[in-house]
Amino acid sequence: ARPIEKRLLAQGRRYPATQLRILVLGAGGTARAALYAAEQLGAVACVYNRTLSKATALAGEFSACEALSQPSELSSVPFDVVISTLPPAAHTDELAAQLMPVFAVTNERAQHPVFLDVVYYPRPTKLSVAAAAAHCECIDGLEMVVEQGVWGFECW
Repeated sequence: ARPIEKRLLAQGRRYPATQLRILVLGAGGTARAALYAAEQLGAVACVYNRTLSKATALAGEFSACEALSQPSELSSVPFDVVISTLPPAAHTDELAAQLMPVFAVTNERAQHPVFLDVVYYPRPTKLSVAAAAAHCECIDGLEMVVEQGVWGFECW
């Protein structure tokens, strides 16, 4: 959460976490961890997966979470944070094109979403390239892994 928090603060987004809208791409274990963190913050979250039943099952584990499976559903509301938990093989040109409206939509302060891609190899991914092209603040998986290590060291 530190890399995301740093980017949000750098953009002047100092409003309460309960006003954050977070989109999580994928419905596996890493998506579950991202949604758990969103719930702990009190943020509103959506989970997007190409298989609606998987998205629905995962969303059902959290109180303020909605499942989405159609790309058209993604651009209706601006997201403050987009977290991709998709494996590298899922990063296709087609998916990047479907997500461009999400990356391009700005909030009421004309800010693009912060994009965290948990993939740390290969970098950059097609989704990271698309997000950067849409002027999103991008965080790659390597920065996330380093921050996890720093946090673990601090706890120790």
